This record gives sequence, C-alpha cells and structure tokens, in this order.
Amino acid sequence: MKKTVLDAGDECGLAKFLAHRGAQACLLAPAALLQELAERAGPPACLAVSRVEDIPAGVKRVFAHDPDDEGGLLTQLRSARPDLEVHGWTRLIPVLVADRKRPAPDAPRPLPQHRFAVVCTPRTGSTFLCELLEAGGLGAAREHLRWPLIYALRHGVPTEAAFDLVQRHGTVEGVFGTKLISHFLFDAVGQDQAAGFLQGWAGQGFRFIRLRRDPVAQTLSKYSAKHSGVWHARGALAEGRRRRLENVAYDFAELCEIHRRTLDEDRALDDAMAGLPPDRLLALDYDSVVAAPLETLAGAAAFLGLPAHPERVDFSALPTQLSATHDNTRQLRERFLADLADLADLADLADLADLADLADRPDLSL
Repeated sequence: MKKTVLDAGDECGLAKFLAHRGAQACLLAPAALLQELAERAGPPACLAVSRVEDIPAGVKRVFAHDPDDEGGLLTQLRSARPDLEVHGWTRLIPVLVADRKRPAPDAPRPLPQHRFAVVCTPRTGSTFLCELLEAGGLGAAREHLRWPLIYALRHGVPTEAAFDLVQRHGTVEGVFGTKLISHFLFDAVGQDQAAGFLQGWAGQGFRFIRLRRDPVAQTLSKYSAKHSGVWHARGALAEGRRRRLENVAYDFAELCEIHRRTLDEDRALDDAMAGLPPDRLLALDYDSVVAAPLETLAGAAAFLGLPAHPERVDFSALPTQLSATHDNTRQLRERFLADLADLADLADLADLADLADLADRPDLSL
C-alpha cells in the first residue's frame, strides 16, 4: 500500500497535532485520509471536510492536504479564501520535527545567531555527544533529518525552505544544533550533492563537528544492536536487555558485510566534507568523548564561541555505553579481528577476498 503523509509523520506526531486543532480550525483532505487520521489519533477536535466549498465562513485556519498536489491545493485555497490562514500537512513536517509543541508556523521566527551540525555515520556515539552538548547549554542538536523530513523534501517542500523552518523552530536560546547522519543526508540531498549542500551551510555560518569512532567498534555496535534489539539505554541496564546483548552470536560473513558498509559510509562522508573550511570543522573521537566528557563540552563550546554550563550536566541521564555493560562485545571483537587476520587463507572465497588486507589497517587496531 502506498505510504501516506500520516505514515511519514508518525515520528513527529503529525496525526496527533492535526487532531488537536481547535474550533476555529478546519482540516481539508480526501475522505479516506481523514478516516485514517481519525483511526490513528481519534476524532479531530475541529471540523474536517473534503471539499473547499464546505469550509465554513467562521473558520480562521485550514490545514489542507492533497496527496497528488498539495501545493496546487494551497494555491487554490489562498485564491478562493484570502481570509484564511492556510497550512499544508506536508509543510508542517519541518516544523514538527523541530518542535512538535508549536501550534503552527505562524509568526516568522528569527534565524539563530549560532548554528552547528554534528556530522557522522551510524553508531558513532552521536546520541551521547548531542545530549551532552544540550545538557551543557549548547543548543539541542536533535536528529531532525530523518524519514519524515525526507518525505517532505520528496513531496514538494523545497530543501531551503524546509531547513529554514527547522532552524527557526529548533533554536534554543539563540543556538541551533542538528545531527546529520550520513545515510539520511545522502538520501535527502543525494550523495553527489552532499558536498555542495554542506558548503552552502558553511556559507550560512554553520560550524561542523565531525564525530568518528573506531570502525570495528562501530561495526560491532551495529551488529549487536541489530541482533539484540538494544539500541540505546540510560542508567543501569535491565538484566533482560543485558542478557540479550550477552547472547548475540558470532557471524563472520555478516560482520564483514557490515564492516564493508561502515568503511564505505565513512569514506563517502569524508569526501562530502573535504571542501569545508578548516576553521569551521571540529574533529572528535567517540572514545575521547566518553573518557573526558566535560573536556569535550568545553572544547566544543570554545569552537562554537559559546559559554558552556558543565554544572547542568546530569550524567545519569545520558546514554549508557552499552559495550561496557557486558563482555560479549569484547569477545566478538577479538574473534572478528583474529578472523580478519586469517582471511588471506580464505582468498578463494570471492565475496570475502577483497577484505584480506583489512587486518593490517591502522584504523582496525585494538
């Protein structure tokens, strides 16, 4: 079945937002979509109609969607009813991914004075870093660029306008922070266009924090999370979740494939960032971040030209380092590195032969 705007909006609460509009609002969409909305979020608190001519005279704002041409519907509405404040469902997504509490993109908000992006590949510890920075008073670097926003970009919302809304609504105390994970960035703007996109942000005043992690640790983090279902935790890890991590079995072929993708993602992101001005780029390593978080906070604050507030950081609220909660990750790592070192003996296996030199790479060292 074809995905709808409500499917895309699940992560940012679009259905709940629409259903809770007040009496002076009206929803306009095909009947089937209005029924889907009611099934997801309950009956709307406002009037819901499927034809422009059914919008009552007393309504002040309309939230409208046409799956085939939302932009055309909005133009028609503004022409037929210039008295209305009109918002498209798809065009709400950039606002809601930044702050789902906002009632609507009403009065223009100023662009932030300070802007930065944490840029990384998956499972590099970005959640820990971003929450550390937020706790220490450096904005709120959320993962705005995910499937809801990518859906909006693919369905009529111009890239510049979408990110403009995200910045204006995601600013905290004059600071906008965001997280750009490689595969979402490439899906959103195209891998061949990512360099130009990042350079455009640099021209707007963005600074970039490039977070890295030992690629073998990164590979094992992806592998363990996939097979245990444990992606993040805070505080003491529940025994059941710890057991699931401890019981992750070893699969060399799958680990090799994940590792291959990890290295490819890292190289592609390096290529995209190669043209950024050096003075706008701060390189961080995950192991150093978790070993010295307050020093990391101070260094990031100096890089961004902002004051840090280490006294606000509550370490018990930050993500737990999962690999430190059990011994299986260390065992998987040792076995994986040993098998990589022996891979030359398996050169006749075509699907693994091109990995035969990995054990000698410096970035795979223990």
